Amino acid sequence: MANIDSTFGKKQLSKAATSSEITEMLKTGKVAELNASGEVIMDSATKSEIDGATDPTILMNDPVLFQQAKFYLKQIEDLRAEIEKLHSYVKDAFGTDSTAASSKGTKGDTGAAGSNGSNGSNGSNGAKGDKGDTGSTGAKGDKGDTGSQGPAGNNASVSGFTGSQVVQVNSKGSTVTLSYADGLLSGIK
Repeated sequence: MANIDSTFGKKQLSKAATSSEITEMLKTGKVAELNASGEVIMDSATKSEIDGATDPTILMNDPVLFQQAKFYLKQIEDLRAEIEKLHSYVKDAFGTDSTAASSKGTKGDTGAAGSNGSNGSNGSNGAKGDKGDTGSTGAKGDKGDTGSQGPAGNNASVSGFTGSQVVQVNSKGSTVTLSYADGLLSGIK
């Protein structure tokens, strides 16, 4: 299984310079230099010669040229290694046939349940239902007995006993005094 780096990490080795960059380079007699981004910029004639080069062994077989070109040869090897890793990654991820390429792997584990969402708004009231059938009539209960008639009452009189009476209210001997006026209770002490 191959892994791929998240960034390419290398600077562009031959980039055509803008007209203002060429003007600055000509002032110093240069045809190429590093810009602020670390890229090698050059005039279009030099770039065309580089683009047309096909045989790198010329640089390796001449000791003077080799000493001058070994930096570029190292950069080329680094790029080749990066491309090899990229090739391996793409082949492992998608296969060799682009018409059947698929990056879909096996199904992963189910994730944890998310938190409950907020309650939705109440729905509208439904239509009124049909009237139900009338229920059956229950059985009639038995008639209850007539209660007995109470004794006839006396006409109350407001004349009567006036005074007080002491009454024992519990087994410990506590007492209460009841006061009457004209036959009616008027106080309890």
